[in-house]
Amino acid sequence: MELIVKRAFATVYVVDDDDGVRESLRALLEAHGFVVEDFSSSDDFIARYDGRPHGCLILDLHLPRSGGMVVLENLRKTIGTTLPVLLITGHGGRATRAFVLNAGADAYLDKPFDSDVLLVIVRDLLDRSLSTISP
Repeated sequence: MELIVKRAFATVYVVDDDDGVRESLRALLEAHGFVVEDFSSSDDFIARYDGRPHGCLILDLHLPRSGGMVVLENLRKTIGTTLPVLLITGHGGRATRAFVLNAGADAYLDKPFDSDVLLVIVRDLLDRSLSTISP
């Protein structure tokens, strides 16, 4: 089974407290054929995430209450999932990039980001997460 076909069975989770960013990401991803679930808080995502490793998570670093790093640590240590994570932020830079990648994020983007770059990263993360599914 081709990875492109497998993508139809994977979900891109989007967690961002900014309605505009979340809605824009959903529209962009759905326009490119991705299945999307979005959440306005990390608590809502954690409460509804079923632990499936096939898919990817686009996660805002600076969220109220439980920020992106708390969610990342929860996913890796408590839940134990290998779900690929793309951390995004409007307040980052090189030091932040190094920190989040060393902490277990799979990718990092500063806002605002180029939609084509985001799509390439999402495809790569999905393909990695789906490569373990046998044909």
